[in-house]
Amino acid sequence: MADVGIQDGTLTLVGAEVGGPDERPAALLSFVAPTDSAYTVSADTVHFLGRTAIGFSDAPAANHNFETNGQVWLEVDTSGRYSIGGNTGITRWTFHTRDTTLSGTYDVSPTGFNRMAVSYDPLNHVAAASIDGVTVALVPYTAVGQVRGCRGQPARQRRQLHCARGTL
Repeated sequence: MADVGIQDGTLTLVGAEVGGPDERPAALLSFVAPTDSAYTVSADTVHFLGRTAIGFSDAPAANHNFETNGQVWLEVDTSGRYSIGGNTGITRWTFHTRDTTLSGTYDVSPTGFNRMAVSYDPLNHVAAASIDGVTVALVPYTAVGQVRGCRGQPARQRRQLHCARGTL
């Protein structure tokens, strides 16, 4: 897979404090999405309390980016592991396109990191998401406008926010 951009290292965004307003800050790795091949964004995320999302957007908004401009994105929520989420031990994922929302549960990795990935194939009009290499969502989708970057948001560390040509 040919890289279309990389942030290699640790990326930490400070999101909302428990009970405080959630501005849903986003970090952007800008690129012009290829129109002749699929592309994927991936990142490792830790199991701290909160929600983390990665995906593709068509706008440079610093806050609430996916909610207002997202094309396709995957969000994981670990609050079920903590008292604020009922101590259920259940971790959830939600995959969004502009037309579809799918959700399910996933297991936290014993390594302390889960690999999240989202891909979009503009030729076959398919969006997909995976956690730790297991596809959790695969839906027909046609992007609206030009996808201009991959983003990650908020509150937990991510390592190696990476965009590349190719699918999951």
